[in-house]
Amino acid sequence: MLSGVLAGDSVSLDTNGYAANFASASVGHDIAVTVSGLTLSGPSAGNYALTQPTNLSANITLAAPPIVRISANKPNVIISWPTNASNYTLEQTANLTRPATWSPVTNTITVNGTNNTVTINASSGVRYFELIGTP
Repeated sequence: MLSGVLAGDSVSLDTNGYAANFASASVGHDIAVTVSGLTLSGPSAGNYALTQPTNLSANITLAAPPIVRISANKPNVIISWPTNASNYTLEQTANLTRPATWSPVTNTITVNGTNNTVTINASSGVRYFELIGTP
């Protein structure tokens, strides 16, 4: 929406190719935002200029982590999490002694409805699992 356009002037705001960039990628509130790539068009466009809004800001928040479900079906353990958590990897370790060494689970991930599911044979010993998000 344009403000300050005089009656009878024909001017439009073109938003194709615009970008809005945060001053920081860190989680926080009232982070400064800079907008670029906006242009004016129309017969009266030359009578107007675009300016960066003052105090333009937004928040960056963390999304809730996906819910992981673990169930047993002897001799297997079944781990599942939502398919929309596409930037997460299931990892495992045999020991939680610090520093724990985690490695990706290589078992096949199958899609069951809206969940990713991994079946792991429980007879191979104690293992701990984590679902780790990647940026």
